[in-house]
Amino acid sequence: MFYGWWIVGSAVLSQYAYSIQFNANYGVYIYTMGAEMGWSRTALSAVQSIGRVPEGFFGIALGPTVDRYGARWIVAIGALVMGLSLIALATIQELWQLYLYRGFLMSAGGVCLGGFASVTIANWFRVKRGRALAISSAGGSLGNATLPLITAIMIAAVGWRESWAIQGVAVMLLSIPAIITFRRRPEDMGLRPDGLSAEAMGTMSQRDQARERELASRDVAWTRGQAIKTSAFWCTAFAFGVISIALTATNLLVFPFL
Repeated sequence: MFYGWWIVGSAVLSQYAYSIQFNANYGVYIYTMGAEMGWSRTALSAVQSIGRVPEGFFGIALGPTVDRYGARWIVAIGALVMGLSLIALATIQELWQLYLYRGFLMSAGGVCLGGFASVTIANWFRVKRGRALAISSAGGSLGNATLPLITAIMIAAVGWRESWAIQGVAVMLLSIPAIITFRRRPEDMGLRPDGLSAEAMGTMSQRDQARERELASRDVAWTRGQAIKTSAFWCTAFAFGVISIALTATNLLVFPFL
């Protein structure tokens, strides 16, 4: 099997681990933590807004490093930081500790853990890039669908503090396959995108061969400076940001509201 699919499988697990910091999962904690600690829903929700700042900063700062060296060790550091910050949340007594552990440290670790998986996968696939990215993103969607229920069960069984610690350990364990398998690009291992050797190209239909040649000719490596000068980049960034506004508010507050 083409090595790139092992990376995709590992990315599913790392994206699932990354989804532990998503709004849907955190929303389950808002009601319980607020009731016990006496913190308002506004104060608890503000943590998510604060977390977008380190995500944006580290995403921009580490992007060139991922392009040059790959995401493997950045994922490892991100998993460690995110896991330890989750464990630290089990000890909080003051609101500022929640802002530090949940708002800053976990967000910084999370973007390193889950934010760069798509870059690695894009390097390993060309013809099947859309399929590979869709499969890997299923990890985050699966996390949004299952983690709120799992978290609610854990809180009812052992308490919200112990639940944070358990999820911290889970993050580090789920990230191990990605740390083992992630490689920068197939050429570093003597392979080609999609695993298409000359022999494999010969077995493809003429239509697929033509598509491979077309994609290869269009697959131009853009520098960051070149990309930010295009209207397509800014339109895509704006559209993604607007969608995120709606998803963030809904996913964060739906569970405490219900």
